[in-house]
Parts: sequence; C-alpha cells; structure tokens
Amino acid sequence: MSDRFYATVRAISLPFLKGWIRLQVHGLENLPAQGPLLMVANHTSFLDPAVLGRASPRKVHFFIKRSVWRDPGMNWFWRGMDSIPTSDDPSDTSGLRAGLRHLAAGRVVGVFPEGGRTPDGKPGATKTGVALMAARTGCPVVAVGIDGAFNSMPMGSVMPRPRRIDVRFGKPFTLAPGRSREQLEAAVALMQSAVAALLDSSLEVRSAGS
Repeated sequence: MSDRFYATVRAISLPFLKGWIRLQVHGLENLPAQGPLLMVANHTSFLDPAVLGRASPRKVHFFIKRSVWRDPGMNWFWRGMDSIPTSDDPSDTSGLRAGLRHLAAGRVVGVFPEGGRTPDGKPGATKTGVALMAARTGCPVVAVGIDGAFNSMPMGSVMPRPRRIDVRFGKPFTLAPGRSREQLEAAVALMQSAVAALLDSSLEVRSAGS
C-alpha cells in the first residue's frame, strides 16, 4: 500500500485547501478510530475526493471510474492513492469485490454512490451497490455532506474558485442484513436521507451566519 505517497499528497494539499478553499471540517468525533468503515458522500465537484480525503484523519480508498483510472497521464497517481477502479457495467463486480476486500482488512472505503458528479449541484440518485457492500459486511456507515464544492468548482470548470467548503461527518450507523431489491432500496433511501440531513444542516448554519 502506498501509505507514504497518500500522506505526502494529503500534506501538500493542506495549504491550498485551508488557504484558498477555506475547508471547514465538522463531526470528526463521529469517525471510528479503527476498523472497517464505509463513507458515503454526495458528489457535485471534482474537488470532492480531495476535500474528503483531507478532512478524514484516516486513509480513504475511493472508488473511481475505470476510464479515469486508466488515463495514461494520471494512472500513476490513482495507483499511488490506492483508488479502486470500478465499471459502469453492472455485470463487472471487480470493483465491488475490491471494496469488500478493503473493508474486510479494516480499512476505510469512500463512495460517491451517485456514480458521478451531478451537473446542477443537487444530490442525485444513489445506486444500490454501496448498500450491498454495507449489508454484506455489516460495517459502520458514515454519511458525509460536502457543501460548497460545487460553488468552487462545478462541472466544466478548470480551476477552483476561492469558496468555503464544509465537510460534515454524520454519526455512524449500520444497515440491516438483506439483499432483496426492497431491502437494498430501503438502505439506499436511508443513506440518501442521512446525507441530505447533513447538507440541510450546513445550509442552516450558513444562513444563520449570513
């Protein structure tokens, strides 16, 4: 595992994320200090993995689209960050199995269950794969609300604008075991509502401070 490379990237990003972006982190007390953990976050900006990886004190293994992971110019970086390549093809379960191996080893896996960035900054539909991982392992799930990344770097932007970004970690919860379609859809709804509640909380705080 490229722990040294990950730590170096995380350290290098600090001046940018704290100075230019003004990253604010809330709810660190909710993160288990050890053991398997599944982080589920909204995804509206290319900045999301960077801010979440910096906000988390534990190393996060992020899922990334295989087409991006294979890019010749950046593959060395995604490998160094121990990212997990995944396919949009539902018959290809290699990404899911890799995520399960990381969780079995007691690591943190980061998922943007919408499967890609949303073009309007609003939360999108969550896919059931993340619910299947949580149900199969019984590991704790922490919802994460990332607020402000879209304002800083929406889809199509080349460089981030100096905007405050808040990362909020919710309290950990577990999903009931079960793999039926109804059970997975119920689990997805639970995760979506947990992320939405964190985003609503962030909006309330911003409104109160304005």
